Amino acid sequence: AVPFHSWAPDVYDGAPTAMVIYLASAVKVAGFAALIRVFVGGFAAFATDWRPIIYALAVLSLVLGSVVAIVQRNVKRALAYSSIAHAGFVLIAVEAATDQGVAAALFYLAAYTIMVAGAFGVVTLVGRTGDGRHDLDDYKGLSRTNPVLAAMMAIFLFAQAGIPFTVGFVAKFEALIAPVSAGS
Repeated sequence: AVPFHSWAPDVYDGAPTAMVIYLASAVKVAGFAALIRVFVGGFAAFATDWRPIIYALAVLSLVLGSVVAIVQRNVKRALAYSSIAHAGFVLIAVEAATDQGVAAALFYLAAYTIMVAGAFGVVTLVGRTGDGRHDLDDYKGLSRTNPVLAAMMAIFLFAQAGIPFTVGFVAKFEALIAPVSAGS
């Protein structure tokens, strides 16, 4: 999440894609599980103090991650900035500081793990040996040369974008409903 995001694009781009799958999924889930445990579990009595901070971090993460991801030419960097925006959605659910918010955050993290692992799995296959083909131009014509791989990537990206009828849509919807139900 902003402002703790600066390492992600460089690490995602420089690390082998198989390691990035682990960083983007398991490490993020563990970090948010700890954050939920500390804030919602441990500091529940002080929610009025920390909720505005979490809210501000969520909004900054959503805006920065989304805007900067759009201008990237490197697919791994674009997915890194996208992960910053996804962190913003999880923070929105955490900000609710309710059981519904915790459930929404955990569901979002489970859905995100599948979406990001699948997307980086496709990136691994397109990158081939040496893990070096990650420019957008490397994905041109993918639907012609490997339609199954292109369809899988499209599904994972549609889910990450929150297109209706995908798990990403349900996860984002739940993450947004939790704070609304909490009066935020």
